[in-house]
Amino acid sequence: MRRSSPRSVPSAGRARSIPPSRLRSLAAHGVRLSNGSRARFRRATLKDVSTVARFRRALFEEMEEHSAESLDRYDPVFTKWYVRELRAGRLTGVVAESESGMPIATGLAWLQPRHPSPRFPHTELPYILQVYTVPDARRRGVAAAIVEALVEEARTNGYPRVLLHATRSGRSVYERLGFEATSEMRIEFPRSGLSATARTKRRGRQHAR
Repeated sequence: MRRSSPRSVPSAGRARSIPPSRLRSLAAHGVRLSNGSRARFRRATLKDVSTVARFRRALFEEMEEHSAESLDRYDPVFTKWYVRELRAGRLTGVVAESESGMPIATGLAWLQPRHPSPRFPHTELPYILQVYTVPDARRRGVAAAIVEALVEEARTNGYPRVLLHATRSGRSVYERLGFEATSEMRIEFPRSGLSATARTKRRGRQHAR
């Protein structure tokens, strides 16, 4: 996918995989883990579906906003989505590993459909998701390196912006990388699947506003 001119838009439907050269440059950044070894980066493939799904569940478990039952129902839905979107070329991603080959972090970029506007005539934009690092490898720059690679790939392919949803723990990382909060608003309807802890925390946040 070639870089687009300011008045053109990227071709729809294909998320270009992160080039091996960019992954090698990531490793060259010198991201070191707590034991002194270097993190290794590679492209996410269909074989990584179980790892990505496991890390995604861990992300939601740490947020404490979903019951175990709802996550059990969600896991196979996400797995099917990952396989479908990766095969369709709408999804790309990075897996970080320790020198022993153990997965320690992931990050995905999905071409999200959107309506065009006069300012942005694009019908899809890269949406970064599933940025997760195992606890023992955190605060080493692994997640930031993955996000930087995904953002640079979007920029190289001519997209005008990249979207993501920041968790509280990840907000400072994204802000350091140049992400800003937007004026987007939403309304949520009551739904099942929230744990009692999540409902209590949500009520507490609402009362604190």
